[in-house]
Amino acid sequence: REVAGVFGKYYSTLFKTDVMSCMGNLPDTLQQNGSRGCNSEMLLKYVSDELTLNVKGVAQGLVPFQRSANVRLPDGSNLQCFHKFCQSEDYPLKIPKGIQRCKDVNWDAIFTS
Repeated sequence: REVAGVFGKYYSTLFKTDVMSCMGNLPDTLQQNGSRGCNSEMLLKYVSDELTLNVKGVAQGLVPFQRSANVRLPDGSNLQCFHKFCQSEDYPLKIPKGIQRCKDVNWDAIFTS
């Protein structure tokens, strides 16, 4: 558990991370001529690699975490949706019924009606 602090203090760790160096590790197709950098998952991998942590890669379905949003609707209820969504090819996450990707929600219909 000696590396737990890296993950537990991940937000603070980001401020000490050389994001340009992380970006330098990206293939040109992802960098888009320097206009795109590392996302939070890429930064976590970069930090793990820099600290030479022993990390075991597993399929997405084995770690069923997705970044989600809990949006308060005009009627006072809440709508949950995935705002960041990735899938493993080998063992994909089974999506719970009733939860959709935020980009697929018709926000105009909800907030302008």
